[in-house]
Order: sequence, then structure tokens, then C-alpha cells
Amino acid sequence: MCKLFTAAEASKYVGKTVGDGKNAAMGSGCQWAAKDYDGDMMVQVVPASYHEQPTLAKGFQAMPNLGTKGFVVPEMGGWKAAVLRGEESIIVTVAGPAASQQTAVALLKETLSRRK
Repeated sequence: MCKLFTAAEASKYVGKTVGDGKNAAMGSGCQWAAKDYDGDMMVQVVPASYHEQPTLAKGFQAMPNLGTKGFVVPEMGGWKAAVLRGEESIIVTVAGPAASQQTAVALLKETLSRRK
């Protein structure tokens, strides 16, 4: 996962300078943390059976145009977007000055295109 994005690319999604990607989410993803530890971006891939749609969360929005069970939702001061693709659930999160629903969706779309 950490080879999907450079620190410079991740910085644009977060809205501030981040470091190199580091192993995260118990080995299922990669996280690029802000240098001041106030913001980050993460890309995670887990088995499809782990895919959960937090439909009761405030701000949850189904995004069927992203793919099967695609969604975006505010999460812990940032945003999360995810979709099922075959046997995988692709999940991205972003927090920081540039984090928004649109940023999370753009990050998910870019992640999907790079994982072909």
C-alpha cells in the first residue's frame, strides 16, 4: 500500500506536509501522518467480509457510483470512503485541513485506479 502514493501526493490530500507512508492497520494498510501529528491519510485493503457500511452514522452517504456498497462518511475529525471490489474492501481515510467528503471520494477513486 505504501507504494501507491508518495509523501508529496499524500500531503495534497491532507492539506499539510506528511511523512513517508508507514505500515498501519495491523499490516492491512499504509498511513501517511502529518509532520505535526495533526492529520493523516490511510489506505487499507481487507477481505470483503470485513466491509461495513455505517449507515446510522451522522453524515453517512451511500455512493453507488463508486461501486458495490460504496460510501463516504465523516469519521473522527476527518472522512472515510470505502467500496467493495471483488473479494476486497478498499478503505481510505483522510484528516487535516484539506479533508472533506470530496477529498475522501477523490482519494478512493485514485486508489482504485492505481490498484488495477
